[in-house]
Formats: sequence, C-alpha cells, structure tokens
Amino acid sequence: MPEKGVVALFRREVDWMKLKRQLSSKVDLASPGASYGKFVTHPQCCARPTGRRQTFTPHISGPSDPLFTQLPIAAGHSSSGYYCNSCHSASDEDEEDPEPLVDDDENSTSEDSALAIGSCKFTAESVNTLDISGQIYAKDRGKELAIVICNPITHQNFVMRINFGTEAHVFWMPTEWYQEIVSKPPVHRGKKSFAYIMPDEYVDGPAHGCLISLQAAFVCPEWTLVFVDHQVFIQFHLMQLSDSFLPSDLQPGSKFWPSLWSRTHGPVYHQEPEATLECLQRWRSKTIDTSNRMAIFEAVKKTQTVFNGCGAQETTDLLLLAFIHPQMPALYVCANSHIWSRLVAALIWYDKDRATLGRPDQPMPYISGPRPIRFNPDGHTKYLSTILAYRRSHVTLSGKDLQTVHDLGLFLSDAVIEEDGRARAANSASPSIPTQLRNGRKSIRVPNFAITWHSGKTKHVTYTPFTAKPASDWQKVTRETVGSDVRDEVNKTTLGLYSFRLLVDCVWSAKTVSKAGIPLGRRPLLTVGNSNRKCPRAEVIAKTAAPKKKRKVITEEKENVDLTEGIRTRSGKKLN
Repeated sequence: MPEKGVVALFRREVDWMKLKRQLSSKVDLASPGASYGKFVTHPQCCARPTGRRQTFTPHISGPSDPLFTQLPIAAGHSSSGYYCNSCHSASDEDEEDPEPLVDDDENSTSEDSALAIGSCKFTAESVNTLDISGQIYAKDRGKELAIVICNPITHQNFVMRINFGTEAHVFWMPTEWYQEIVSKPPVHRGKKSFAYIMPDEYVDGPAHGCLISLQAAFVCPEWTLVFVDHQVFIQFHLMQLSDSFLPSDLQPGSKFWPSLWSRTHGPVYHQEPEATLECLQRWRSKTIDTSNRMAIFEAVKKTQTVFNGCGAQETTDLLLLAFIHPQMPALYVCANSHIWSRLVAALIWYDKDRATLGRPDQPMPYISGPRPIRFNPDGHTKYLSTILAYRRSHVTLSGKDLQTVHDLGLFLSDAVIEEDGRARAANSASPSIPTQLRNGRKSIRVPNFAITWHSGKTKHVTYTPFTAKPASDWQKVTRETVGSDVRDEVNKTTLGLYSFRLLVDCVWSAKTVSKAGIPLGRRPLLTVGNSNRKCPRAEVIAKTAAPKKKRKVITEEKENVDLTEGIRTRSGKKLN
C-alpha cells in the first residue's frame, strides 16, 4: 500500500490547488451558498454495500461528544455503543495498547476501520445526501491522509480519514474532463468492479480504451480533485465536526489532532518526536518481555502503531540504514543497545527525509495539471533515486557506510551473524567486497539479494546486500540475486507516485508491453552545432529518402572526365 513518502506526495497533490490560487479569483464566498468545491461520490465504482469492506464508513459519536456531531446512521448500534472502534476516541484503556494493523505485504487488504459500522446502513449514497462543500485542507501522518472540508457559509465542517489501500491515488484534473468522463454510465471492469471510459484524447500515450475507477471527487469550478482506485480498496472514514475548524487545527497539539487518526496507526517522529520515542520504548520492552523472535523486517511492517508508514519498501531501506539484517529476530534487535540505537537513529533520519518529499519546493513534478493522465518518466526516475535497496540490483554505499559494514563483518560470506549483530568467521575469510574505495571515488555499488519467506499464508520479500550467513535458528528463507533493477522493470506498479496502473498503462498497456520497439519516455536530444534538437522518430526516418553518400577516392589516378565538355562522369560514363 502507499507508504509515508507517497502519502506525503498525495498531500502535496491536494495542496496543488492552493499553490495555483485558482479558486479565490473564481468564487465569491460572500454570496449565499457559495463554496470552493463540493464532495461527491460515485457509488457504482465503490465497494458493494453488502460486502465486508466498505468504501465509506461513518464516525460513531455520542450525543454529548464535544468534537463531533452524530451522522445520520442507523440507530441501535449496540455492538460498540457510542464509541468508534477505528478511532483514537474509542476508550482510554484501548489507547494504551491497541491492536496493530497487519498489512504485511503490498497486496494487503486488511483494515480495521471497515468493520466499525457493523450492520450500519451507511453507504456511498449516504455521503451525497450530506451536501459536503467548502474549502479543502489536507494533512498526512504516516500511511494516513486526513482532508477537512470547511464551509464558512453553512458552518458545516467535515473530516475524512483516507486509507489508500494498495493502488489508490489522488490528483487534480480539469473539471471539463471530469464532467465529460462521468457524463456516460460506467462499464464493467472485471467481474465485480465498474469504471468510467477515459476518452482517448485525454491520454498522453499509445494506450487506447483506458478505464478510470472514480470513487469520489471534490468538484470545483475549474479543477476537480479525483480519488482513483482500480482495485476499490480505498476507504474514507467520515466525521462531522461540531465546532468551528481552523487550518491550525491540523497541527499536532490541537484538540482535534488525536481524533483525526485511527487507533491502528501511531505517531511519526517529525510531527510528534516525544510520542514516537515513547511508543518505540514500549514496543522494545514488550518485545523483550515476550521474547519475540519474529524477523525484524516482518515485525516493523506489521506494527504500524510504532512504525507508522513503514511498508515493504521503506522497511527494507530503513534496515539498510541501520545495518541490520532483515532476518534478525526482533528480540536480538531490542535486547542489544548498540543495534537498537542504530535502528532508532535510522528511523529518525529516514522519517525526516521522507517528510521532505511533501514540500512544495521538492523537484518531484506534480501529477495534477491540464493533462494528468500520462506516465511521467522524469518524475518516476527522480522518485526511484530515493529508494536505496528495495528491488535494486545494486546498492550504493558511501565510504563511511562501507567501512561500517566491514567492521560488522556483514560482507563475510562464510561468517555467521551472532546475537550482537556482528558476523564472525573462524577462518577469517576475506570479504567479497573491497574494503576501501578507489582513489577519487565517493561510493561503491555492491550486489543486492532478494530474500523470501512465508509466515502462514503471507509471503514476505525484502532485499539486502549483506552476504553474511544468518544463524541456524533464524527464519528459514530463500536467497537469490536480484536480476533486473527497478529502473528496468516495465509495467510494474505501486512503487512511487508515478507508477500507478492508470498512469503506467498510458505508455505500457497490457496490449503493447509484449511488442518490441516501443520507446519509453522522451526522445533523446541530438546536438547540432551549439543547439539541441529532438532525434527524428523512426516512422519519419522510414519515410525519408536516404541522403547520397560522398564518394571516396581509393586511387590516385585521375578520373575519366571529359574536361572539354565540363560534364562529370561516373565509372567512365557521361551523366546526362
């Protein structure tokens, strides 16, 4: 599912309209009923009302709740009383040790908030009856995104906590496009899902007949924010505020802040450093007390109450930064103060680094814009540059990191990693990786390996460049060399903001991926003198007559030329 770095970019996409400042000049807020935009749902593209997982779930609050107003849901919800099981407002005793959200892999579909409504008859159609309109604000925390829609005219304020499932994404498109897309009824997509037909002229690429599954949209006069998920795993938890709301309330420390987020996801360091360190310390103590020997990679991923936003990709890179083998039991990591210090330091640095992706001054290009339905190879390449080890064929290490790995013995292929995180070999085998960088070099690329194992029905895949052997009592895994780098993978999705199925299909659809010779990205530049121009396309070259080649003189003898008539000859013949 989208991890903290991608969700930070989602929040950046929502704020794209604020940066463009398009709405304030087009809408008169002083007029009765005027608003910045209106939130609408598309029930046919949402999950089935009879299913276990619902696209929209209501927040359950009591009549005396100081923060939230009761939504029009079915009465007699006796299973949870007036407590919302998915939110932090459930109960004080539950907040101390909530059950972790188990989303062990990229294809996880488990989300506790889907079960909060029980037999409640709240559907996507119910959301449209609430007339949610106003100005939109957004805030991210780990894997969750909260949007607030405030209306200064009607004084109705709504909050939606969004879980993006596995392949949901959000971006702005022209309202004219949106209206044209939804003007026709949706068509079947597979056996159970529905999607709207995307006009071919809206797609930048060779793909035709693309479908877009719209679960919801925030419709404004010129631009529309769309929520898209072809797998229909996206979830909105809807809350109505009983008090006025200010943009400053979307900051840590406000009275609304604890209630914005689910109980299954904890704090992140760059927003709440003290709370994050407290959660880490409690988890460390619990791991030691229970002698938890689960692989540290699996333990970090499934404990979102502590490591909020760390999925497969970010956990892999986090453990590389901490110089920890992914198979090492969590007990050994927590029991050893040196290993634990490395893990905490890596988590703090990595959390701050991923948070910077959501800043407006980042070089990452926006998806939102006049023509958003396209694959952006430049943006995809820039995002992949932030990935250290996940699905990489080689890992780049600085001179300092290379020395640290050698000091720990993790490049000794015949050594066994012990409980203190160091690998020792009886015969002092020479390392398979050079111990020093070459003169003038600042880094070195080392081979990467894919590690696979199963926990019940769940498959775990992670990556590490460390060649030292795990201990015999660790989790049994299969290890193989990574064949192709993530940069070379085609038609792969869910890695970064620009690799979602709708965008990848624009240039590499299922019908064209098997055909050879289809260029990916922009044409290379051809240098001519002091200027650059695009190389001609292959079809243009095929239709252009080949220029005549200059003749080469291979003999010193004079050609048979009749100088009296001044006519040039070839091979002794006169040219007419």
